[in-house]
Amino acid sequence: MEEITDKAKNQKKNLEKVARITNNWEKDYKFEFKKYKEKDSMWIFTGIPEIMEKLTTEQTEVSTLQSKKFMVPYLDKINALSQMFMELEQTIKRWVKVQSLWTSLEPVFSSEDIRKQLPVEAGKFKNLDKDFSKNMNLAKDLQLVKGCCENDVITTRLPDLEKQLYECQKKLDKYLETKKQKFARFYFVSDETLLSILSTGSNPEAIKE
Repeated sequence: MEEITDKAKNQKKNLEKVARITNNWEKDYKFEFKKYKEKDSMWIFTGIPEIMEKLTTEQTEVSTLQSKKFMVPYLDKINALSQMFMELEQTIKRWVKVQSLWTSLEPVFSSEDIRKQLPVEAGKFKNLDKDFSKNMNLAKDLQLVKGCCENDVITTRLPDLEKQLYECQKKLDKYLETKKQKFARFYFVSDETLLSILSTGSNPEAIKE
């Protein structure tokens, strides 16, 4: 009798934990945003490490529940949470990668000099910039992490954004390599510095330093 009582108490306690975790992602955990370079219509994520920490912590809790024999009757519900976490993690990591690529390329293609030298890539980035902006504005409206990561419009765009931004980055790297081959001293400066030089080439005073 005591064993049955203990089992019931443990089930109740852990079902409450499942309900708490579910509620956290359904109603509480939200993305944080900040304006990108004070642009009114452009937002980027901040506070992602905190979200990932919560995700990892609660993933571990759910994983522990999956191994509890007395939770077998509720395994479908627990497994569904575990699957949700895997999908959230995959989407957030991809989104962070997309944001990282975009924030590294945006200043480059904002330069008129670079746009003139790489017109095809600049045109391509302009379209990607619009898609990225739409994703971030929609996420800003939704806010909830789970709601954003399960939104079909957002998740459908992300893989292509990642692929196309990566292609822009590769073309940019190739472009920088051709400049280094023409002027060997460029091998002794960072890509960031080289981009700064190339993007202000029409203004000698700006690159004097």
